[in-house]
Amino acid sequence: MLGKSEHSSTRHHMTTGGHGPHRLVQALAMWLSIYPALTLALWLFEHLGFSQLALPLRTLILTAVLVPAMVCVLMPVVTNALQRATRVESSAKS
Repeated sequence: MLGKSEHSSTRHHMTTGGHGPHRLVQALAMWLSIYPALTLALWLFEHLGFSQLALPLRTLILTAVLVPAMVCVLMPVVTNALQRATRVESSAKS
């Protein structure tokens, strides 16, 4: 029974995310969004004096600002740009 479930399509889908290259594109989109936003936020924290706050408070403020920005602004922008680039690249190959 275990051997059967170990090689099932459901398990494969759960462990690999179902779409290997698609997951890589998602990871790239997330990194391209998070890295510049986090770098800018940390730079601003340093220059605005927030670096003196306790770490849990800094983390609270940072996540309260960055998570909505990521979900509502940055991820959609980066994802759309990657989709356009992928479409242009695939249409050029055709």
